[in-house]
Amino acid sequence: MSKDINSVYSSGTRVWIPDASDVWSQAEVVRWSDLGEDTPRLYLKLQDEMELSLAISDEEDLPLLVNPDILMGENDLTQLSYLHEPAVLHNLRTRFLDLQQIYTYCGIVLVSINPYHSLPIYSREMMRGYHGLDKMEVEPHLFAIAEDALRMSSRWSRNQSIIVSGESGAGKTVSAKFILRYLTVVSGSEVEAQVERKVLASNPIMESLGNAKTTRNDNSSRFGRYLQVQFDVNHKIIGSSMRTYLLEKSRVVSHGNQERNYHIFYQLCTAAIETKLPKMDLTYLHLDAPSTFHYLNQGNAITVGSIDDLSDFSTLCEALQLLGMTDQQLRDVWAVLAAILHLGNVRVEADECDNSFIAAASCDSHMSIASELLGVGQSELQKWLCNKLIVTVSESILTPLTPVQAVSARDGLAKHLYDHLFNWVVYTINTKLSSHAPSHTFIGVLDIYGFEVFQVNSFEQFCINYANEKLQQQFNLHVFKLEQEEYVREGIDWSVISFHDNQPCIDLIESKRGVLDLLDETCKLPKSSDEVFIQKLYQEHLKGTSSGKGEGQEQKRYFGKPRTAMDQFIIYHSSDKVCYTVWSFVEKNQDRVIPQHLAMLRASQSLFLCELFKGTGSGGDTCSQKKGFFGRKGAKGKSLAGPSVGAQFKDSLKELMATLNSTNPHYIRCIKPNDEKLPFKFDPHKGVQQLRACGVLETIKISAAGYPSRWTYTDFFNRYRLLLPKGCLRLGEDKAMSEKLLHLLVGDGSKYCFGKTKIFFRAGQVAYFEKLRSEKLHRSSVMIQKHVKGWLQRRSYIRFRGSLIAVQSLIRGWLVRHQVETLRKHRAAIIIQSWYKGSKTHSWFRKLKMGVECMQNHIRGHLGRMSYKSALMTAKAILIQRHVRGWLARRRYQNDARKIVVAQSAVRRWLAVRELKRLKIESKSVDHYKNLNIGLERKIIELQQKLTLQNNINNEMKLQLVSSQEDLSSLKKELEKEKRKQEKTEACLRDLRKEVEVMRETHMKEKEAWSQEKDQLLEELNALKDQSRTETTQDLDRVRQSLLAGSPAEEDGYYSSRHSEAENAELLQELTELKEKHKKLINEFIALQTNGAAPEGSHGNIPPTPSLIEALQSEVARLTDENLILREQLEELTTSFAAESPRLLNMISPSSDRSSTREPKYLGMYSFKPEDIAQIIHYFVSPSKSQVGLPSLPAHVIFMCIRFIDHWKNEALMDEFMEALIKNIQQITAKGSKDLEQLASWVSNISRLCQNMRQFSGKIDAESSPRMAKLQNDLGLHHFDLTVHRNVLEKKGVAIYLEMVRQVYQKVEPLIVPGLLDSNPLSGLPALQSPLNPKRTFGSLFSSQPSKEKPITVDNIQEELTSIIGVLRQSCIDPFITSHLMTQVFHLISGVLINHLLLRKDSCHWTKGIQISYNISQLEEWCHDNRLGAVTMQLKPIKEAAKLLQLRKASKNDVDSILDLCGHLSSLQIQKLLSTYTPGDYEGKVPTSVIRLIGEKHKQRSGKGSDQELLINTGVLPLSSFPYAVTDVDFRTITLPEGQRLDKMLIKI
Repeated sequence: MSKDINSVYSSGTRVWIPDASDVWSQAEVVRWSDLGEDTPRLYLKLQDEMELSLAISDEEDLPLLVNPDILMGENDLTQLSYLHEPAVLHNLRTRFLDLQQIYTYCGIVLVSINPYHSLPIYSREMMRGYHGLDKMEVEPHLFAIAEDALRMSSRWSRNQSIIVSGESGAGKTVSAKFILRYLTVVSGSEVEAQVERKVLASNPIMESLGNAKTTRNDNSSRFGRYLQVQFDVNHKIIGSSMRTYLLEKSRVVSHGNQERNYHIFYQLCTAAIETKLPKMDLTYLHLDAPSTFHYLNQGNAITVGSIDDLSDFSTLCEALQLLGMTDQQLRDVWAVLAAILHLGNVRVEADECDNSFIAAASCDSHMSIASELLGVGQSELQKWLCNKLIVTVSESILTPLTPVQAVSARDGLAKHLYDHLFNWVVYTINTKLSSHAPSHTFIGVLDIYGFEVFQVNSFEQFCINYANEKLQQQFNLHVFKLEQEEYVREGIDWSVISFHDNQPCIDLIESKRGVLDLLDETCKLPKSSDEVFIQKLYQEHLKGTSSGKGEGQEQKRYFGKPRTAMDQFIIYHSSDKVCYTVWSFVEKNQDRVIPQHLAMLRASQSLFLCELFKGTGSGGDTCSQKKGFFGRKGAKGKSLAGPSVGAQFKDSLKELMATLNSTNPHYIRCIKPNDEKLPFKFDPHKGVQQLRACGVLETIKISAAGYPSRWTYTDFFNRYRLLLPKGCLRLGEDKAMSEKLLHLLVGDGSKYCFGKTKIFFRAGQVAYFEKLRSEKLHRSSVMIQKHVKGWLQRRSYIRFRGSLIAVQSLIRGWLVRHQVETLRKHRAAIIIQSWYKGSKTHSWFRKLKMGVECMQNHIRGHLGRMSYKSALMTAKAILIQRHVRGWLARRRYQNDARKIVVAQSAVRRWLAVRELKRLKIESKSVDHYKNLNIGLERKIIELQQKLTLQNNINNEMKLQLVSSQEDLSSLKKELEKEKRKQEKTEACLRDLRKEVEVMRETHMKEKEAWSQEKDQLLEELNALKDQSRTETTQDLDRVRQSLLAGSPAEEDGYYSSRHSEAENAELLQELTELKEKHKKLINEFIALQTNGAAPEGSHGNIPPTPSLIEALQSEVARLTDENLILREQLEELTTSFAAESPRLLNMISPSSDRSSTREPKYLGMYSFKPEDIAQIIHYFVSPSKSQVGLPSLPAHVIFMCIRFIDHWKNEALMDEFMEALIKNIQQITAKGSKDLEQLASWVSNISRLCQNMRQFSGKIDAESSPRMAKLQNDLGLHHFDLTVHRNVLEKKGVAIYLEMVRQVYQKVEPLIVPGLLDSNPLSGLPALQSPLNPKRTFGSLFSSQPSKEKPITVDNIQEELTSIIGVLRQSCIDPFITSHLMTQVFHLISGVLINHLLLRKDSCHWTKGIQISYNISQLEEWCHDNRLGAVTMQLKPIKEAAKLLQLRKASKNDVDSILDLCGHLSSLQIQKLLSTYTPGDYEGKVPTSVIRLIGEKHKQRSGKGSDQELLINTGVLPLSSFPYAVTDVDFRTITLPEGQRLDKMLIKI
């Protein structure tokens, strides 16, 4: 072996070896054999530690190499360094099992593995995430293929095709369904959403009619379908058309074990026996459970766990109705399907002559029902099921059929009915989905069967595999063409790449004297049979004598014969060899139907069947033929007048290939991972078989035959510049440096080639460069480690030496300090001793001095106390003598004083009695009363004058009211001359007259009540007068008696004097009370005289009562209020008349001005004319720029107009006003304004208007302050409940708000990714570059071509947000709405960033995490500056994602810290970020064990299952209604600004 091979297959190199269980398994090179051996041997160590040796005679015997670990799980198989079968299989298995990624690119092919598990990767958010992005920028997905087709269609105006293939159960139907959904969602118009709904509605219809359960798939498509989605010049869907291929008609009458017939039969039976569909009557079908029908119970699988037949039938009916099918058409379709089932239950028996006849039981039941549903006679149907008509030249002979022939005829009729029905449904769908306008381009989705190999392969498998051969050839040529175009575009000299060409196999099938030609030739024979056909095949192709020697020998390589079986033949397809059994080949190719059956159906009483079989002769023709549908174009009679099924399929396949070749194809290969349908289980044998069959490995071979690895010069130089020798690096010369680097590293020029923009490498070269780079990094890291370790050791030695010197100095210092400390202590001891002895002596002296001083103090104190005691006793004796003498003197004085007081009391009593007698005499004199009443008469006169003045004013007001009534009557006469324009004015005048009459009647009633109250008061006055006189007389008698009955003085003069004083005080108090009562009586009397004459029998000098005075005062107040009320009513009349007629305003205003001298009191309303409603509302609903600056003014003015209508109780005007308001808002919003200021103004005013209508609805809030409650009561609505109008208005406002949010989204969303994800504000942080995929990069640190456009940064986002928040605050939008909108904006920012991180693999890097964290911190700072700190909670997910990219995630010990950090991310999102994480130069990929453990622990913590969404929904968050916030605005103070056009329309009142 050469040195190069020994270096490549060195010890420790991993290789692939064949394995019986896993197809391929890994092994590790141990060593090469000794040089002395003849045949070199390579010794390997297997995964189970066993050793294996391989004999290596040449390079072809060398085992295949394993790709580096850094390339494991790559999302594009062509990016693998070593391209071969085990590498592809291992990469797919790693992505599917470890990363749970079901999609992988293989060049232009998308490989899709069916997970048999629901995944959250098909939501609308996922569709929006892929929209507008190149497929190489995002993770592999169906949506990326659909987006690529859509973009190429719109950019190049070229038709596109998406070819979805794979075997049954691989997920083709689901993939095609999601592709159609993506196309309709992304390119559909919101206005024309009905077209997209119809396109999607065709899916459940075709699934019910063309899908069935097989052993491999519960929902297997038993036909091929090519659906063209048509677009106009604006790239909007305008319609679609569908073509079908090779429906498996034999399934209608027979199917295998554990299989089912077509879904529609089971759905119809289930719906017929269920009672949950009350609107649909299916009793006329006479259906029962599916198990009772022969065509449905052959497979013993009536029900399927994953299929709900009843729900699917409801969906089918909705889809058919959506496509415009009438109820009668549905009844006809159900009747044909039920007739097929009843035909299957018709039992055929044999008589004695072996002739067939219908059993009596089935004849009475199923035969009669089938004939009734088909509209044919029962006897006729029975006749032609058991007989046939042989037509000769001279006569027609009716020949009975054998039971076997009769059953075959019955089944043929059933298949023919279903085939025509299927074609009619397809024709109807195309008719409903076709567009009258010509389509600009179309995108075709081909959902066709994959390569099939069963234990028994019949005619259907032959046609299916023939179609796959044609598609495989087209695929190979297209891949080869793309490779060729790439080389030509880059200017590379290339040689023809050899690849497997399956043209000989195709010629074997479709050429002259091929299988199909021999089959048609056999069918034309009078006695055709399968035995004749197989003998022709053996004779023609085993000998190879018909088509020339070379061609015959080539075809012979693809044809074979089993050794034992004589009814089989083998074709060696490009995917695998298949053994076909010729049983029923001839019958299926002829597709016979008895001509009498067709004639019977054409003569049916059912118009639907007549239309279905219109124009079908012996050769049969259907509606599909007339419209050019593919598939069988007619049933053939005995003579086979038209082409056979094989010929038709060949022609349709030829036309399909022409269509595909005229379009730009995109390929999706679906893989079935296991036969058990278990989730996330991968069978290597199953997988590699399908990879070989679907062409994925052929793509790898074509790619590997040329230059599979391609790098741009810049990417290659940036990645491998470190391999250049020292001093050779020159920045800015990427191409020259790359060429120099390759010449130095690779001497053989055939292993690479220089293109115009890229470098092309042979297979394995990238791995070689990665190995060199890893070795260089390893050597560099060893060198760095060596220097770092030396530096660490030197630093450790220096630190140790310094520490040692420091310890020595410390010890020496301690010794010196210890010696000094000893000397200091000795000196201190001497000082302490001296101080102690001195202190002891001083202490003894102080004690002695204190004892002497204490003794002296006691002696001197005793002498002083003795002297003080003697002086104190002398002073006390003198004090006692003084008090005794004073007491004696006071006792003598008190005795004299008591005697004097007794004498004075007697004298004062006598004087008081005399004064009382004088006062009594004086009180009875008239002059005294007059003197007292002088002041009261003046007051009474003043009150009477005021009352007279008020009565005069009242009379004047009444006269004015009378004059107003006269004016009203004259005005009424004038208004009657006008037509119906003044009807509302007349109604108002009549109401006013009624109110005046009611007021007059009320006034008269009050006057009568006042007279009655006056008489009652006079009666009370007389009674009070008599009572007062009686009480006064009694009081005087009692006083006189008490004075005369005074007792003589007691012997003790002191007690008799006190009793006399108390008695006098009581008498004085009683006298005072009598005077006060006397004054009250006088005041009442005066009030009575003021009100009118005294009643008969009473004296004029009787005092009035207090109740009378109060009544008079209340009457004066009432008259004053009545005067004010009348004056306000006059003003209201004047205002209302002014609103109706300007002439009436001029007539009434002067009198109003004369009668009112105070300033006008506004009511907070604006009056208007009904004919001005449209102009007023249009003015406020469509605000100009000048009105935008007046926040909430339109809302307040409109509500003041509403108050005016409510005041006049005009319900019709209120409805007209509100309808006009809502209609204008609808018209404005329908135009779709994009002016953010106008939208904000509308939201602000509508929310304010709704809040006004709620606040002033007439209901006072319990929590309102007294001032607010009074404001609500004064300005509220009292007659109408506007809740319904308010709800409608609020919904319109919410719709405008959502439109405003969408406009904000359109402004902010384009800035998010370039401003936060792609911009790099940190100058020291290198730009991200993917080491795995050089095609995808976000820039380079050494790029020498700066962008001409100014990059978008976070500052641009902040400026846009500042502009938005400025508009919101300028419009005075409610703070809650502002916070809600900004919350949605930041939710959008977080969601878009996370979705891009999840979809764009190369964004998951630690440098990107630092960059995002910095940019997010800038946004948070902006939020705090604008007092929006609460909205930053929406940034939590993206902050956690950015920190996750920076965390250590290399082992299972890091799982808990990751989960603690990522509290706002789901486990699916965490696993996706980690699986797509791009490691740095010195990092490794995140282990799959860590990713799995994160999912398990997150599920344990949260308790949530796998039903999580991968992407964050960035749609608009719902807002059901506006928040309620009260206003303290007083509408009475609002005035329209000057210069407005509404001055003459709106009058403030």
